[in-house]
Amino acid sequence: MTRRRDRQGSLRIKDGSWYVQWTEGNHRPSRSLGRVNEFTKSEAQKLRREWMKKLNDHREVAGNSRTLASFWREHFYDGEKKELKHELKDKKPSTARDMKWVMKQIWLPRFGARMLDGLGTAEIQKYLDSLNLNRNTAVKYRAYLSSILSSAIRLGHGLTYNPARFVKLSAEGPEKPYVMPTAEQVVDILDGLKDPRHRMAWQLAVWLGNRSGELRGLRWESVVWEHNTILIRESCLFR
Repeated sequence: MTRRRDRQGSLRIKDGSWYVQWTEGNHRPSRSLGRVNEFTKSEAQKLRREWMKKLNDHREVAGNSRTLASFWREHFYDGEKKELKHELKDKKPSTARDMKWVMKQIWLPRFGARMLDGLGTAEIQKYLDSLNLNRNTAVKYRAYLSSILSSAIRLGHGLTYNPARFVKLSAEGPEKPYVMPTAEQVVDILDGLKDPRHRMAWQLAVWLGNRSGELRGLRWESVVWEHNTILIRESCLFR
């Protein structure tokens, strides 16, 4: 097998700092090496060589890196063609649907253009914290990104570790007390609903006590008529 040619990288100055820049497919990522007033050019060149050696050694182990968006499109979901790929086909339909929404709305806008091997735990942590999510939602968002990065490791696309795996989440806060409507309030709300679908949804919510996503996921086959029973089999995102 022919060995890949090592990349040399180039040294440049930007905003008073030394930067090394190299080629990754159609992209030209760069990394800061330090302030110009802290290193001579020869010292900066040495740092460039050390960084590129580390990068080339990493590539020999992990394979060529990809952007998060291109990896998602090739192995999980092609949004333009509306086509599920093999990695997403293995998941439950409700999970695949939820994962597509989270990637489109949360992770791809922020990190889609980034190279997989350039993602770090600290920046993922900072971004997730900035969303001010409840803990359960944050756990789910982290799990979806971690699943994709684990696939990148397994498929040899530029990663040797999963930075999302080490993201810490805030501790669960004190449980808030539930506020239940009175019987009079339940009737008043029902009387105020004119659409039969809304009336049915409200009655099911009161009778069953299920989440809104579970109610939205109900199908006719969920009703077991002979036993007067409704089976909750899936959930639908409520946006």
